[in-house]
Amino acid sequence: MFELTVLGKYGPYPKRGGATTSYLLRIGDKNVVLDMGTGSLAHLQNLISITEIDAIILTHLHHDHMVDALILRYALTGKDMEPIPLYTPDTPSYEYNLLDHAPCFDTRPITESIKVNLFGAEITFKGMIHLVVTYAVKIVYQGKIFVFSSDTVYSPELSAFAENCDLLLCDSAFPISMWKQGTPHPSAVQAGVMGNDAHAKQLILTHINPEADEKEILKDARNFFPKAEVAEEMKSYTI
Repeated sequence: MFELTVLGKYGPYPKRGGATTSYLLRIGDKNVVLDMGTGSLAHLQNLISITEIDAIILTHLHHDHMVDALILRYALTGKDMEPIPLYTPDTPSYEYNLLDHAPCFDTRPITESIKVNLFGAEITFKGMIHLVVTYAVKIVYQGKIFVFSSDTVYSPELSAFAENCDLLLCDSAFPISMWKQGTPHPSAVQAGVMGNDAHAKQLILTHINPEADEKEILKDARNFFPKAEVAEEMKSYTI
């Protein structure tokens, strides 16, 4: 099995009843949590127990991508289990140190130069342009390729990194009508272009601004990637 389930799709804050960026990846019989934004821990527990988390990847340490990892520390207090491998940038240092000092985590800093072999999958990282150190993630498992953009701006490097992927999960915060030059996220138009340039088989639009019109986001992206979809929380996608 190689499957993505959306736990949270909003940023920088959730809509009522929603959660910010977080996903559950099922790699074979293992559970890997990719980012842990606010509200995601509650959604995760509708699918698995917290003791069934096999690894965590945090693409960057903005709170809408990692704050529930801090809450997970409390939930795991006193649990008789090995520390969970947690792959994360080591900056900003304040947030990193909170994670690194937690006995429930085995923190492992990520860079562009490392390659992680995890549960039969090969994981690589590509630095993106954002307000803090941020990495796109590529996971290759049994011949299938999944790429998550993390937070970024329009980037031909992302398209190259995601070349011929089976599923591109892409930051698509705004319809073009809301997007402004200098915004640290791509418009849905730009996400559609990046997906098309990557020759991705699937494009899932995520990190949706809660004030944005999702129908408009979808229409913008489909002008360049006709089969694009807006992420749905608690929906699963086969990679």
